[in-house]
Amino acid sequence: LALSIIGFAIMKCSQHCLELSDHKMLRVSFIKHLNQERDDLNKERDDLNQERDIMAKNLDYTQQILMSRGIDIESLLPLDDVKVKYREAMRQYDLEPTDANLAIVEKLDEVLQAHPDLRAEKDAAMKAWRLKELKKCQEAYHIMRTFIPTNYNGATPAKLQELG
Repeated sequence: LALSIIGFAIMKCSQHCLELSDHKMLRVSFIKHLNQERDDLNKERDDLNQERDIMAKNLDYTQQILMSRGIDIESLLPLDDVKVKYREAMRQYDLEPTDANLAIVEKLDEVLQAHPDLRAEKDAAMKAWRLKELKKCQEAYHIMRTFIPTNYNGATPAKLQELG
């Protein structure tokens, strides 16, 4: 009986120790996992810092180009304001066609053409025009196909051109 109690105690102790060692292994693996996450985050931070540095260089380069053309990047105004200033500059140039007035018109034209809102406006207008003209183009295509077949006697478009 004493041996069985001692055996049971040893077995319980070994289970407890095994649990402790498993817990320690789990803890070590958890710490390894956290270290790996930290390393990954540090690498990501370094990559982002490198990307930020490249973007800062590109921004500096772009600002220098704009400044060489007389366009200050901080002076970017809302599109409507730029349009009004451009119209005023054009009116002034029409009244007094001097080189100075022409330079102002050209500067405002560059600002206007580079304005992101104008680009979006032009893209929307082009998309609307394409949608409006699509029906007309499809009708013209179908009419054309009534007297020009798609495959005339097995001839290719190049062969048809060659024949006249």
